[in-house]
Amino acid sequence: MLESLCLSPGTMECVKERVDCSVEGENRPVAIIEEYGGGESFIYSDREAGPRGDERAGQLMNFEEPLPLQINDSLSEQEIEDKASLWVQSNVLKLSQLFEAAFEGCDKNRWMGECHLNATGRSGGIVVMWDKRYWRGEVVATANQSLTIKFDGINQVLTWFLSAVYASCDTVTRRELWQELSNIKEVCSGPWVSCGDYNITKYPNERSEGHRITGDMQEFTEWINAMEFVDPPLLGDSFTWRRGDGHSSASRIDRFLYSSQWDESFTQIKQNLLPRIGSDHNPIMLDCGELNSNKSYFKFEQWWLGVDGFADKIKEWWLSFNINGTGSYILATKLKMLKQKLKEWRLTHRNDWKHKKEEILHQLAEMEKTQELRLLSEDELLQKVHLAMEFEEVAKQEEIAWRQRSRIQWLKKGNSISDPEDTKGEIINFYQKLYTETEQWRPKFKLLGLETISEEERDWLQTHFEEAEVLKCIKSCASDKALGPDGFPMCFFQNFWEVLKFDFMNAVNQFHERHEFERSFNATYVALIPKKPGVTELRDFRPISLIGGVYKIFAKLLAERVKKVINNLVNKHQMAFIQGRQILDAALIASECVDSRIKGETPGITCKLDIEKAYDHVNWDFLINILRQMGFGEKWLKWIGFCIKTVKFSILINGEPAGFFPSQRGLRQGDPLSPFLFILAMEGLNSMIRVATQKKWLKGFKVGNQAGEDLQICQLLYADDTVIFCEAKVEQVCFIRTILVIFEAVSGLSVNWRKSSMFQVKEVANI
Repeated sequence: MLESLCLSPGTMECVKERVDCSVEGENRPVAIIEEYGGGESFIYSDREAGPRGDERAGQLMNFEEPLPLQINDSLSEQEIEDKASLWVQSNVLKLSQLFEAAFEGCDKNRWMGECHLNATGRSGGIVVMWDKRYWRGEVVATANQSLTIKFDGINQVLTWFLSAVYASCDTVTRRELWQELSNIKEVCSGPWVSCGDYNITKYPNERSEGHRITGDMQEFTEWINAMEFVDPPLLGDSFTWRRGDGHSSASRIDRFLYSSQWDESFTQIKQNLLPRIGSDHNPIMLDCGELNSNKSYFKFEQWWLGVDGFADKIKEWWLSFNINGTGSYILATKLKMLKQKLKEWRLTHRNDWKHKKEEILHQLAEMEKTQELRLLSEDELLQKVHLAMEFEEVAKQEEIAWRQRSRIQWLKKGNSISDPEDTKGEIINFYQKLYTETEQWRPKFKLLGLETISEEERDWLQTHFEEAEVLKCIKSCASDKALGPDGFPMCFFQNFWEVLKFDFMNAVNQFHERHEFERSFNATYVALIPKKPGVTELRDFRPISLIGGVYKIFAKLLAERVKKVINNLVNKHQMAFIQGRQILDAALIASECVDSRIKGETPGITCKLDIEKAYDHVNWDFLINILRQMGFGEKWLKWIGFCIKTVKFSILINGEPAGFFPSQRGLRQGDPLSPFLFILAMEGLNSMIRVATQKKWLKGFKVGNQAGEDLQICQLLYADDTVIFCEAKVEQVCFIRTILVIFEAVSGLSVNWRKSSMFQVKEVANI
């Protein structure tokens, strides 16, 4: 028999304040229910309580001592409030005693390390334990819903971070957890794993009665993406919480999340569901295999393509992966799972070309001896032909493998250092500073005279990406370029497009519609290539970005489109990266300008300018502002913004990735988009010089054209090199300096005066 007494929201708020605990459902009418015969009391909420729903709300507080109310009591609201306060206070005390008993014996075990976060009333409570013989633990952050510990290995060189969480069922309170962990992201700079009860699911299929993606689910997914956490598949079952054996309500609210550095630190990571014992939650275990002592990253070997049955294996594995989520998440997860399959497969398929060639040559030699004694039969002649073809195939595979290895050795040679442990930190710090914006604020600048695209061009740039367009981009990429962090070369996508295309096109469509993709696609390795022999400073290395295969295709799609309109946007004085223009033309025109000036009577000045670390210093806001002034649509601007602002770098030192840090400025050398974005950014300087020429503040050199007319040329640009011509007057030289200072202030691009020069044409006085 059930009887209920309804309390107003105001009454429950008073109860909450007096006992200093949160009561589920305090913002809606709550019924206090007493069940006779069972001796159980509940606080029951009539609203859905997070992903567990209302089926869980009746189990929020379940104690042996019933609420002291009689069925026929006629009580005022104040009396009900007093009795409810005493009841909650009594049972919260019991809950705290149970929590303390859970780790009371930890101090008795000298090898057991422990730290905990006390429960707040009836909710929360976290305990973390570890074996002090193997790990040294230190609490680095404590918050209301999370506890973060830094662990240092006793017997091995490994530092990692653990964030244990117990999230609130309340949406607003749970957002505080997202902020808690976001705030310590920079502190947890090594391998990082977060685990616990997040009290929310990512997708509807993670709930037994889920039908749609809610705002809370979307918020959780966006937070995971922003944190760049890996969400591994759950092995063993689909759910981690069940209301009870007699109920169907279930959800996956418990999970492990970890950083990409954690992923790289271990050989084989699995998230396993364990049986429930005395709880409505299943324990989950993160089995990480062994510590990955080999820091070199996975590389898809091109010679695998020639192994019998390899293509069938790829198809079989790919179709066996059952992943739910957004298009790019599914693609990223499947590639990660395929990578693990390939790592296992290659253990049984070692390349032994030397042995194979020797075996084939031995068989051919035996046949030659037989041929000296008698004529070979037709079957033997056919076998000889097959052996020759097999030898040619083995030699071809060996050539492919060595060609791929030569690129890897070139990268290693390019950044070899003698004592990596001592200098690794300095190298990482140098490049972190290189990609960090030095100014918190830069002035906005309305540029005059910029060319703009038409409405038709703007709309065409933002149309859907068709499969044929994507495939054309893939086929146009070199198949054997140096590999990025994902380890998959273009030949993988070219050879297995029919297998990959469904998932790949879903990822492309997500990028088109939502202007985003999995951030792991934008991870980048930086190879350091010396600009000259005998370099002694890090600034003398050229950082070449090795980007992942998926991102390269996305960037190539955008680059191929912008190529169609860029000719109308970039002034004729810019000679680099545009179809129909040649850098050599700039040299010929510059020579003609100087020659014409020498033959005349008026002296002049030629300024040859070099932009320092040109790609690396481009300010993103300036670039987006330039594109907006040129008429690019908002969808295009969001695409470009996501591509350039979500980059994470690791530096390759002796072929091994070190560090993992974000960027705040710059474009990557090696990104198909970068050359076009850079020359569009340089249109800012081009425009300023052009306006100064039109207003007669600068006067360039005159040369004759084929029609016999004089043309005045004030500037020539070829990528990051600029030549400016002016009259031999102090005010014009000062005006050039003013333009360069303003351009640096708005764009972040400064002149490298050590590599820049000023030449006089004819005799120049008083300058």
